[in-house]
Amino acid sequence: MSDFNKEKLNVVFATDIDKSGPIIPRRYTLTHSDETGELFLSIGKYYDYSKVNESRDEVLGCWNCDENNLYYLRFEVLLDACGGEEKLAIRNKIFRDELPMAIKAIIYGDREFLLGCGELYESKVIIKFKSSNKNYSAVEQWGYVKDYKVKEADECRYYRQKNKGVMNNTIEKKATSQENISMEKFQPMDMEGNLVSYPTPFSPGMQYPIPVNPQNRCSIIERALMDMLFPYIENQVFLSFGKNTPFCLRQGRILNARVISSYGPCRQQYEIVVGIKAGRVPPPYDNLIITFLINNNRVTVKSAKNPRFE
Repeated sequence: MSDFNKEKLNVVFATDIDKSGPIIPRRYTLTHSDETGELFLSIGKYYDYSKVNESRDEVLGCWNCDENNLYYLRFEVLLDACGGEEKLAIRNKIFRDELPMAIKAIIYGDREFLLGCGELYESKVIIKFKSSNKNYSAVEQWGYVKDYKVKEADECRYYRQKNKGVMNNTIEKKATSQENISMEKFQPMDMEGNLVSYPTPFSPGMQYPIPVNPQNRCSIIERALMDMLFPYIENQVFLSFGKNTPFCLRQGRILNARVISSYGPCRQQYEIVVGIKAGRVPPPYDNLIITFLINNNRVTVKSAKNPRFE
């Protein structure tokens, strides 16, 4: 297996995606140069087939959800190519030898996104070996995303630098504000207009900000948004399935979220798509898809439908 050299990794983000999301759709296209050993990673909502060459040695990856609404990272490689079964066996061996390095490159290339959604490190890694030959066609689990993550030292350094900037900024602001406060401005008096002594303020010492913990941050944001939308979701469930139809908000999920328009530099309109499992015996799929429009402090329902009847 080749060793991963981060200096030879070139990463490009498509214009429709960034380091903060979304999780789905989020696709990876990894190719390489045999001459230089460089790796080329494209990250976007769609696969970058413009980077795929005739040798078909690319590694494609994407995030998906299983039947339990758990994220997993799925990769696929094409084993079939020109040549017979001997060529197929060679390609199969090469891919299996080089895939650990390729996956590590992809995980490293999108590390800032993953560090912001730390729970994704617990996701399974699924590999699909595509071939018309049943002896080589396979779907296998190759551990978890955390098995291919960056070294712990690199991750700690990332957060130390991030928190150091926040801490220094906080300390500087605190010192400046204390220097600018003049006690002459505060002369408390009693009811007769006589000056009274001003109590010495209690100083607990230097207060450091709580370090940012990326663990579960994405899921917490989703849960908070779902809680905010609960009354609207409940109303749509009752309209679609009848009053008193049970549903569990914790089984709901955010299927998609995007900005659809902007009103100046500080206001935007969002489209949020929510999936709900409703009924006394909820199905394994989302039987109610609700699209919300959120604008400033206003929430409206754009559509609500059962995908099985569309």
